[in-house]
Amino acid sequence: IIAQIVTGFVFGLHPVHCEAVSNVTSRGELFMSFFFLLAFLSYASKIHSGRQPEKSFNSFAAIYIYPWICMALSLFSKEQGASTLITLVVYDFLHNHFSLIKLYQSIRQ
Repeated sequence: IIAQIVTGFVFGLHPVHCEAVSNVTSRGELFMSFFFLLAFLSYASKIHSGRQPEKSFNSFAAIYIYPWICMALSLFSKEQGASTLITLVVYDFLHNHFSLIKLYQSIRQ
């Protein structure tokens, strides 16, 4: 009888029994995640190269234009896309300054 009760609970709580259109609601989260990662990778690929970015339009676009476009699309997909800008600022801070002492020293100069 215990096996029958467990089987009944598994059958009743299994996610297969959701409506067929319930996956449409998660589309915004997927788009937001996709554009968030695209913005971050576009920015980080040019910043993290270890050398100064070359002075070309592709480099300028990868650092300034593409992340903003992807952030806007991420924000239009879902409200949590606003964290894209915060993440890029924090990444830039950690990559360029790495510590508060170095930040303080660079500000004083």
